[in-house]
Amino acid sequence: MSLDSPLAMLQSPFLATVLSANTTPPRLPHDCPLSAYATVILTPFASHKANAFNPCFLSLVYIGISAFFGLLCLFQFVQLAARKTHGSCFSLENVGVLQFLRVALILVQITFLFALGIHSNVLYTISDIRTAGYLSAAVSLLAFVLPLHVVEPVTSPAASGSLLVYWLTVAVFQVCVVVQNTTEWQVLPGTKILDILILVNAAVILILETSYWSPAKRLIGYYTTHSQSLAILNIFEYITFSWMTPLIVKSYNDGILDESKIPEFPPAVNVVNVADRVALSWKKEASRPSPSLLRALVKVFGRDMALVTIFQLAECCVLFIQPLLLRLLIRFFSAYQNEPETTPPLLFGAVLSVAMFANSMLELLAFNFCFLRVLELGFNCKTGLMTLLYTKALRMSSEARLKSSGDSEDASGDVVNLVSVDVANLQNMSQNAQLFVSLPFKSTLCVLSLYYLMGWAVFGGVAVLVLMVPVNVLVARKMEKLYGAQMKTKDLRTKAINELLTSIKSIKLYAWEKPVMEKVTHIRNDLELENIRRIGIFDAVSVFFWEALPFLITFATFATFLVLGTAPLTPDLIFPALALFAIMGDLIYEIPGLISAFIETRVSLARLSGFLASGEIDTDLIEKSDTQTLRAGDESIRVLNSTFLWSKSVARADEEATVDRPKVALHDISFSSRKARLTCIVGTVGSGKSAMLKAILGELPLLSGSKIKIDGTLVYCAQSPWIMNGTVQDNITFGCRFDPDFYAKTVEACALGPDMKVFPDGDKTQVGEKGISLSGGQKARIAIARAVYARADIYLLDDVLSAVDAHVAHYLTIHVLGPQGLLASKTKILTTNAIPILSHADEILLLVGGKIVERGSYEEAVLRAEGIYNLIKEHGIGSASEANSDTTSLVEGVGSAEGSPSALIDIERPDCLELPDQGTLIEIAKLDKPRRSSQSTLRRASVATFERKPRPKDDVDERKTAQALETSATGYVKWEVYKAYIHACGISSCIILTVFVVSSPILGLGSKLWLKHWSEDNEGNDGNVNAWSNIGVYFVLGLSSALGSYLHVLVMWCLCSLRASRVLHEGMLTAVVRSPMFFFETTPIGRVMNRFTSDVNQVDNGLPRASVMVFSILVQIMTGFVAITYVLPLFGFFIVFMLVFYIYYRNYYLVTSRELKRITSVTLSPIFAHILETLSGIDTIRAYGQTARFEFLHVSNIESNLQPAYANMSSSRWISFRLKVIGSAALFVVSSLCILSLTTASPMSSGMIGFIITSSVDVSMRLGFSIRMAVDAQARFVSVERIMEYTKLVPEAEPVVEGKRPQPQGPDQGEISFVNYTTRYRENLDPVLSNLSLDIKPREKIGIVGRTGAGKSTLTLALFRMIEPTGGHITIDGANTSEMGLRDLRSSLNIIPQDSQIFQGTVRRNLDPFDRHTDAELWKVLKLAHLDVHVASMGDTSGDEDAAAVGLLAKLNEGGSNLSVGQKQLMCLARALLNTSTVLVLDEATSSVDVQTDKIIQETIRSEFASKTILTIAHRLDTVMDCDRIVVLDKGEVKEFDSPATLLADKNGIFYGLCEQGGYL
Repeated sequence: MSLDSPLAMLQSPFLATVLSANTTPPRLPHDCPLSAYATVILTPFASHKANAFNPCFLSLVYIGISAFFGLLCLFQFVQLAARKTHGSCFSLENVGVLQFLRVALILVQITFLFALGIHSNVLYTISDIRTAGYLSAAVSLLAFVLPLHVVEPVTSPAASGSLLVYWLTVAVFQVCVVVQNTTEWQVLPGTKILDILILVNAAVILILETSYWSPAKRLIGYYTTHSQSLAILNIFEYITFSWMTPLIVKSYNDGILDESKIPEFPPAVNVVNVADRVALSWKKEASRPSPSLLRALVKVFGRDMALVTIFQLAECCVLFIQPLLLRLLIRFFSAYQNEPETTPPLLFGAVLSVAMFANSMLELLAFNFCFLRVLELGFNCKTGLMTLLYTKALRMSSEARLKSSGDSEDASGDVVNLVSVDVANLQNMSQNAQLFVSLPFKSTLCVLSLYYLMGWAVFGGVAVLVLMVPVNVLVARKMEKLYGAQMKTKDLRTKAINELLTSIKSIKLYAWEKPVMEKVTHIRNDLELENIRRIGIFDAVSVFFWEALPFLITFATFATFLVLGTAPLTPDLIFPALALFAIMGDLIYEIPGLISAFIETRVSLARLSGFLASGEIDTDLIEKSDTQTLRAGDESIRVLNSTFLWSKSVARADEEATVDRPKVALHDISFSSRKARLTCIVGTVGSGKSAMLKAILGELPLLSGSKIKIDGTLVYCAQSPWIMNGTVQDNITFGCRFDPDFYAKTVEACALGPDMKVFPDGDKTQVGEKGISLSGGQKARIAIARAVYARADIYLLDDVLSAVDAHVAHYLTIHVLGPQGLLASKTKILTTNAIPILSHADEILLLVGGKIVERGSYEEAVLRAEGIYNLIKEHGIGSASEANSDTTSLVEGVGSAEGSPSALIDIERPDCLELPDQGTLIEIAKLDKPRRSSQSTLRRASVATFERKPRPKDDVDERKTAQALETSATGYVKWEVYKAYIHACGISSCIILTVFVVSSPILGLGSKLWLKHWSEDNEGNDGNVNAWSNIGVYFVLGLSSALGSYLHVLVMWCLCSLRASRVLHEGMLTAVVRSPMFFFETTPIGRVMNRFTSDVNQVDNGLPRASVMVFSILVQIMTGFVAITYVLPLFGFFIVFMLVFYIYYRNYYLVTSRELKRITSVTLSPIFAHILETLSGIDTIRAYGQTARFEFLHVSNIESNLQPAYANMSSSRWISFRLKVIGSAALFVVSSLCILSLTTASPMSSGMIGFIITSSVDVSMRLGFSIRMAVDAQARFVSVERIMEYTKLVPEAEPVVEGKRPQPQGPDQGEISFVNYTTRYRENLDPVLSNLSLDIKPREKIGIVGRTGAGKSTLTLALFRMIEPTGGHITIDGANTSEMGLRDLRSSLNIIPQDSQIFQGTVRRNLDPFDRHTDAELWKVLKLAHLDVHVASMGDTSGDEDAAAVGLLAKLNEGGSNLSVGQKQLMCLARALLNTSTVLVLDEATSSVDVQTDKIIQETIRSEFASKTILTIAHRLDTVMDCDRIVVLDKGEVKEFDSPATLLADKNGIFYGLCEQGGYL
């Protein structure tokens, strides 16, 4: 094939004409008849000597412009005419003065054009092209443009795009006409002034239309009235992102970004609408036999994806014009120097230069259109999936939650990972899905272009590409497996971190920080980072292949070309080919990322599909009705002969049942509950009490029997109260409209009045995550108050009285549950271990092994003298005085020990507590049951209007208990952050990385220079000079460049990134674990989890890639600038000019981008926090029917995050567009300077032209990308900044203080002294213990009692130094605890806390995380805690590969979800039995166990801890009656401290009053 053949196929007749060396342009005729248009098209230049256009050619262009825009304006006019017109378009008051001015100027323009047309007709003829051009322009203006101008203000909120582009085109064209008129080839002689006026008039109209356009007043009023946004962008604002300019400028001027000024996201991004569409599509898909999430998403977003693909293909077509223009320019240079007499004028070169600039801009505009659609598509996909996942989580069954979380009922960590990682993967894929079409299309165009340029030689490169595919497929498959393993390790670490944060109080009390941190560190370093190291190695191999592939394809193509020997490799072949190979290189460079994204998406799709396909609550189990006409005694709930399972597939347990038991949870249950009646359910631990309530809620699968029939609304109080992170009032009202009167009644009835007085901010007090700042009793009473305030018809109460004092329980019974209580007219079902309340019950059920073995009223049970009677007789029920006590005074005396729960010490009951006989019990019951209230049913609470929660402002911070807002550093990312990251990576590793990063582009530039030198030799000698030696040098240079890329990626992953990830994560983990408790009380878990998930993920993956990419791109730009400036010194001045604009735009953009990134990160935390909070209280939310409100809050959080995220992405395009324009201008300047060199004595060679232009194209492409990537990298450094912020958290005291270490076995005597001790929880709060002095003797048994807020729990926290003293100190055996290390102190003490925390892992790890004890010792304490039989049976019936994991190696789920609450407390007892400390603190450790188990535990404690100093915080005062002495606290001061007998002798004392109120006297 000849060299000219492919060129002829590429060139149009016009280009063949202007480049032909033997063709002389035809002489221009005096007239230009329309019939001669073909000749005019082929003769665009006036002469091959004159640097001017053919005037007729310009007129013909004018005709084309008029025709095209005339049709476009007609189409848009028809669209607008179909809309509603708002007012008259001829009303000055409606449309404004500027609209009339625009119309007047258009009429002037029409007049000018008609005048030119008449003048042309006089000079020529009516059929002349010039006359037709002016007249067609005038007619188009009058018939199409003017009408559109008239109607657009009254029909459209934005200026018409066709008009804006029309006036811009006219202005540019008119500039050409004015310049043309300065030559002898005027378009129309004698019209210079008129042409200038037309130009000025067009420019003024363009400015008015662009900057001063406004819709009609009536239209503005209509949009305002209907709450529609007027912020509709015109086409210039849309493609240049100039709508971001006001925000960017203001942010730069203020130095900080005002969140309220962030623009709203466009209507195309609508969270609610998209969420509904995605949910509907998945609902339809889920009904199919094999549901596919991908198919569901395609149905929703397929049309948008198709539109994005069309834009992408258009961009591809524009992209391939540039190499063609480059070849024409090189050939023009060669022809101009070799045959100057027959070549086109320099104007042709200038036209090519302008064409290259215009093509670059056209490519940019096409990309912006595509980007906007892609951005909207990605955000829609993200928000739709996030909402779908949240909705699914609200509906998941307990069994599904267990499976989804890998044998852990707490699926919070998994859902957070699904939202933060998997949804992000799908968002990324949705934004790149069009590449699966555009990449093959672009590759095809590239191969075809190369074929027309290089002939059959191109298939040598294609062969290399085909041969490399299997290698990359193998690498891709390996990486897919690694990414799948990576997601699993992320899940493990997320769950471990979540467990650590939720159990931090227990971890600190036990001094278990070390083993818990070792568990997290093992998962992080040995599993996750090790897997990342493997990914890094394969990533480096993949990068080497993909970096080397473009070069190998180029080498193979050139080598094949040499073998075929068709022609020499000259500059006009090599450099256009290099430009095409560069495009191919970019394609190939995108493939690894696309493959990685595809692999990650496949993994994420499988995970998301599995989660979405998991089981949901079976709503058909319950037959609901709401007659609202039931009377007292009418049936509200009915269950008939029903058997319920723990799960449909595997053995399962809930709070009241044990793991690995038979599948059946409740056997043959027949049960009904009636309006205005109280039903109590009693039974031993694991008998199925909580299961009964869960069955009524529809949480347990039904095996047989009738469905549950419920008449009325229902609420549920869990045994472990769920408290939201909000104010006390928010927790009580819980989405109901605030009713101040009933709210006050609720607070009083639930004994919260005294608490409101002691809360620092009253009912506006922030309670913290999971109510961490509240006592157990306060949590329980707030949960009860929430239920009461809801005013439902049916109340399911799961042992809600276990956490409160006996006298408080009695008060709640009277004022809430009893016949005179607020809920007297309601249906109430209460599971309880509190025997005294049974006398108030209308019916009592006794459960044994999941079966109802006895039922009846209190009197019937006593007369039968069977199981229920035995419980009553064993515990006793108090005297009649309890019922007759002054309940009003109880409000004032509430909370004897609710600062923490009570003790386990068994006692000899005093005479006043002797067990009554049957007759006495019946008489007591009669006294306890006054006449049933006849009060009417409470009106149901009204649901409050859903409101989007604003982010907290400064005034909220004035509250003492306000949570610390998630702050973000302002200004630039400080150099200390970069230095810290570099040090974390390792200085030596960074130096090695720098060497490899710098070497790769320099070697690449060297290979291009070698080709320039070789091609010029070939052109001069008309043959391939030293072909194989030259191409061999090129091969070595190119392969070395690819090897440098491989090595820098390998060093980045294996030496730098892994080390930094390990150092930063360990630093943050250590700092968080060592933070004092007030940090966790004021910081939501979701906020901390955000640092350990999103920010750590950025440090692991995004930041290393972005940082090295920025550095590599900057090196490439610098080498390109140096090369161009060396050849064209004048370009150095333009570089200075570019740098000025570069820095100018960078400074403006940097502030906005950084702040938007930070705001995006900050607004992401509430999403995670809300998800975690929702999952922890899912049963309560569902029972209260609050799922819609929580979904609304979730959507609100998403919208709050979406707004800055969208603005952040738009700001990146704002800067990218402007820098791309600068880069295109640089290309224009370089090409213009090259053309000007033809007028000098030493013009540039064609090879140098090719080298310079390709280098400037590379620089132009990378310039805009560089700052965007630089800012993106800096934004990613915000994650490092946020992690470093947590590494600098104020820590607790040192864990070990040498020289002050206690004895290894702990205190010898157990003597404790409080010396003038004063403390407070936080600096801004009042003291909670004031000048407290106590002396506790060795082995003394001390009871601690007092009203709510007295400081009982604080005393315990002070002993363990969970809070530090502000005055005085504590000594143990004479040693000042303030001088000890915290680990030494806490490990030397012993505690059985009320909140019994169980950690995911084996039984052995939960008992002995330090592995200090033998199996025999562990079995001994389990036997003493009465858990040995249960632990021995765990795992026996699992039937899977873990069946061998029995006994001490049996696995406990996260949070101990496979143990009942009582069994968790027994596990804590077993831990305490292992501890040999002489000091033991008991914090109401038997509140959740039945009476018999309580008695057994107390016997164990009495025998095993007889020689210990014991401090007992009591709710039930009978548990402290046998203590040696009792401390009575009030308002942080010791009011009484003596033996029980002495204190009871003082009838005016506080202790006597508490006993009297509790019915113990």
